[in-house]
Amino acid sequence: MQQEEPWAVAAVLLQELLGLDAGAAAALAPEALPALAGIVPDLGDLRAVGPAPSDAESRRALAREGAARLFQAIASKRPLVVVDDLQWADATSLRAA
Repeated sequence: MQQEEPWAVAAVLLQELLGLDAGAAAALAPEALPALAGIVPDLGDLRAVGPAPSDAESRRALAREGAARLFQAIASKRPLVVVDDLQWADATSLRAA
């Protein structure tokens, strides 16, 4: 169930948005990239990804920061984004959206 899997909806949304503008990956800070690449694997195809921090709290914080920067970079292009059934999304995806 998507409500129980962290980043389930946000990962799909970020993946789709990167498909629209792969150049948005340039907006990511190098330290946030490994944490977010664990959620959106295609980032590794767009930029070199170093090792992620070993502690979970740092990974979560960097992934949230990376997602916010990625959303901001793509939002500057003013796309129309429609997310169906958002009520079933996990808490992390809801915060990201």
